Amino acid sequence: MQVAIGTAKGKVLLYDMRYPVPIYTLTHHYRMPINSINFHTAAGKLITTDRKIIKIYNHVDGSLFTNIEPKCQVNDVELCGDTGLIFAPLE
Repeated sequence: MQVAIGTAKGKVLLYDMRYPVPIYTLTHHYRMPINSINFHTAAGKLITTDRKIIKIYNHVDGSLFTNIEPKCQVNDVELCGDTGLIFAPLE
């Protein structure tokens, strides 16, 4: 019953569909449009990306777990099921 929304200014808002106010708001410090949001249910993580960085947050409280900052532009991120393998097509 949750949905995450990415904005053009680098914010990710997590909503419970039954409540009009976001549970929490996450901010990418580059302030670029969010181009991908994925839930990893087995690990309890939320993976968000913009062109410069991949951020992994704890889904429950929104605390930052880790960052992945490749040297090339990030186009998208896909998860391989619940294995923990992340595919990131780059420029």
